[in-house]
Amino acid sequence: MIGKTLPLSALALAALFLFFPIRAAAQVTGARAAEAGGGRVSGVSVAGLRRTRPHVAEQPLRKFIGMDANSVNTEDVYAAILAMGILTPIEIFFADDPGGPGKILVAVVEEKWTFFPVPIVIASQDTASFGLGLMDSNAFGLNDKMILMGMYSLTGSWTATALYMATPDRDRGIGWQIMGFYSDQSRVDTDQKRSVIRQFNVSSAGGGLGINYSFNSFLTAGLSAGVQNHMLRETADPVEMPGQGILVLGIVPSLSARRTEWDGYFLSEQGVSVNYTFNAVFDAPSFHSVSLSGAFAKSIIPGFRADIRAGVIYAPGAPVLSESPPSGAKVDILPSTFSARNYAGISAGLEKHLFKFGFGTLSVAAAYQALWSQGPILGHQFDHGPAGGIRLYLSRIALPAMGLGAAYNVRADLFQGTFTIGMSF
Repeated sequence: MIGKTLPLSALALAALFLFFPIRAAAQVTGARAAEAGGGRVSGVSVAGLRRTRPHVAEQPLRKFIGMDANSVNTEDVYAAILAMGILTPIEIFFADDPGGPGKILVAVVEEKWTFFPVPIVIASQDTASFGLGLMDSNAFGLNDKMILMGMYSLTGSWTATALYMATPDRDRGIGWQIMGFYSDQSRVDTDQKRSVIRQFNVSSAGGGLGINYSFNSFLTAGLSAGVQNHMLRETADPVEMPGQGILVLGIVPSLSARRTEWDGYFLSEQGVSVNYTFNAVFDAPSFHSVSLSGAFAKSIIPGFRADIRAGVIYAPGAPVLSESPPSGAKVDILPSTFSARNYAGISAGLEKHLFKFGFGTLSVAAAYQALWSQGPILGHQFDHGPAGGIRLYLSRIALPAMGLGAAYNVRADLFQGTFTIGMSF
């Protein structure tokens, strides 16, 4: 919601489970679009559902109604189903409409496992964090998202988060979300070489509400509001500790556009999102911030894709407790403990599938990354270097990828490795 006021693990998990679809590989067999024959698509039907409500599963397929059956690309149908994150397409075909001259687009699917405890492990040179989340990514069969999560870091920090997001179940509809959190942190901010530039203890609590409106399957607008209270605690040896805590009320209008495509191995996306935040700070000056993120992932050949991601955060008036980590700039070459007000980052690379199993796809990725940052202590900085790793995408479980990664910051001469289970950045 508001800069770095929410703990990194909670922000990443909330963004992952609420705002971004889970990528997965599907075993797809027997697609028979070529046998459709003439006729317009007059309706859609999804078979194989057990928990998911039919109108929810059919929603992403309604955009094909009115198209000539022979012109429907079944890979677009697969992409639309996979982007929901809760279904795996098995077969796509057309059947005669018993009520008229048209064709019924039929999708046979399997439901993923969507309700289970999620182990969370994040390990790097900076620290290691462990947690457990109780997750339902298809709550009430409506493709709603619900999670209760607890995380503990070896630095002594811990956080608890609860969130629920009601997803619009029509092409045009309103969804909503609600969340709350509490954290107790021993916060340590560092530079690129992990030298400490700030250190203090802080407790934070907050919550928020939001609504979003889907104009169509491509464009979504949102409006959210949240309040967060950051209370400084006694610290034995503080470094650059703020003079006082802050109470912040944030109002966030947002706009996002996104499309997906499926090549038989990867679900790729092209999209952009922008958020503007007005932060009203009690007993201190208010400030504004803008964040922009973009993604362009596209297959060169099936199983081999270009992957370009960029992120911008501009919050020149942000106080220390509202600064941001580098993850918002879509780079991995800085320590997670780095902190700044403003970022502009880009990662450009390639990803190749290695093996496709019945339960998922294993891939290898490599990229080159660059980042500009600015903060009150370090000033203007520019960093660059390579990053890459091995990723596992699960097809039968609505769970993010597991990953083993490495990155090297050329300017800082810093190498770092990461290992994640249950979430990814």
